[in-house]
Amino acid sequence: MVEYNGLTDNNILIRDDGITNLAVFRDDNPEAADDERYKAIAKGPKTDGRATIRGLTSPDGFHWKIIEADPILVASDDGWPMFDSTNVAIWDEVQGRYVAYMRGWFDGKGHVSSGHRGGVRSIRRSVSRDFRTWTSPEFIDMGDSEPEHLYTNAATPYFRAPHIYLMFPRRFVVGRKLRDDWTEDGLSDAVFMSNRDGVHWDRRFMEPLIPTGRDIDDWTDRSLTPGVGLVPTGPDEMSIFYKEHNRLPTVRMRRGAFRTDGIVSLYSTYGGGEFLTHPLTFEGDELVLNYATSAAGSIRVEVLDGHGAPVAGRSLAECDEIFGDDIEHVVTWRGNSNVGDLTERPVRLRVVSANYADFYSVRFR
Repeated sequence: MVEYNGLTDNNILIRDDGITNLAVFRDDNPEAADDERYKAIAKGPKTDGRATIRGLTSPDGFHWKIIEADPILVASDDGWPMFDSTNVAIWDEVQGRYVAYMRGWFDGKGHVSSGHRGGVRSIRRSVSRDFRTWTSPEFIDMGDSEPEHLYTNAATPYFRAPHIYLMFPRRFVVGRKLRDDWTEDGLSDAVFMSNRDGVHWDRRFMEPLIPTGRDIDDWTDRSLTPGVGLVPTGPDEMSIFYKEHNRLPTVRMRRGAFRTDGIVSLYSTYGGGEFLTHPLTFEGDELVLNYATSAAGSIRVEVLDGHGAPVAGRSLAECDEIFGDDIEHVVTWRGNSNVGDLTERPVRLRVVSANYADFYSVRFR
């Protein structure tokens, strides 16, 4: 499709010297035009000394065009390449708009900062109804978590629950080198955070999701960078893809696999434990759990009404004991799985475990 060095025997889809860091998504907006079913954002050439984001569209993922003569976003700071890593755009089906997450420097006070003037690498957010006109980027809220350099974001709606956002940022630790033969500063691993409104992100898990490990070739700057998306790769498996061995001849992509829903869990030790959900309403006929227990472990579920009293027929004593390891286990109470009579009513779920158990997710279907 694209000639390079006099030949078209290549896999180049678009060639433009000003377009880099392309991030593609399939647009599932029901109102999207057929010739714009695939969209992308990319770092563009500077405008008046400021970094820019360009928008691209495609009918099939192969034939691309830049949508406007002007950039869709222009950096507010001219002292630093504000978009110099993979910036991500997605269609948010719950909020009915496009959302972009982009690189930025944060001074800890809500203001843009240039890298040479302090601050940390962080993540900004912009939204759009039409993919052409975007709001001014604002930094996401990560609560009172310790500021860290987050180089990329890899934001994605969770494919099994699109109202939940996930992020897999690459954490960059400056001032560290492990290898004597390495000239570049810094080490990297990948972390995890989640969200339900797109703005306020939960960083309770500060440990690495993808640890650096024992491969010395990953103890280099900017390795272990997750790509965009969490991909179902089997009936009980999902995968993340990430770059390793940065700057080396062996640089490559690697696949990491999780149990479905298995990034985090509520976990009980030998003494057992329990938790109570917030009040919720639901649609559906069955309550489905994703869980794993030890041979000595078990789980039971009780449904409580809006006043905190057990619902008749769904008490803890009536729940059939659950043990084993299952991605989609239907809860029953004395053999009855139907909870359809409780729809549209506020309820709470009390989940009680004995001995060792992991509780990954709950849903109604």
